[in-house]
Amino acid sequence: MEYIISVVSPDDVKELSKIHKQMNIPIFLTVFAHGTAVQSMLDLLGIDSNERRIIIAVANSEKGASENKLKL
Repeated sequence: MEYIISVVSPDDVKELSKIHKQMNIPIFLTVFAHGTAVQSMLDLLGIDSNERRIIIAVANSEKGASENKLKL
């Protein structure tokens, strides 16, 4: 059993859900999160918000290894 933990912006949740659906890996839990970076660091990196979603899924070893190779 493999845990797949993804930290994404709220805008990317839909795309990640599509990937999980294509690979037949159900999303187990979605957690609303808020990053801890100060606004000056966000500005420096060009990031508008530190609001995030933590997506947790469980897969067998074969599916977990396959998803680890995907790039968003």
